[in-house]
Amino acid sequence: MKLKPTFETDVYISDGGYFAIRQENSMGEEDTIILSPDQLRAVMAYARAQLRTSKTWWNAEEAD
Repeated sequence: MKLKPTFETDVYISDGGYFAIRQENSMGEEDTIILSPDQLRAVMAYARAQLRTSKTWWNAEEAD
């Protein structure tokens, strides 16, 4: 899911220890991504590696 900067986004850690990203879509429906602690660690490691090796993967002007 690609987060849209025009929609408010809530990021929090649930009572159960899961990392959650919640956003309302253009249809007014709520979308939530829930990551376990292990999944979040994997995402963070991947993002760190990408930021070190590639300077354009996150560029907003790059085509999808």
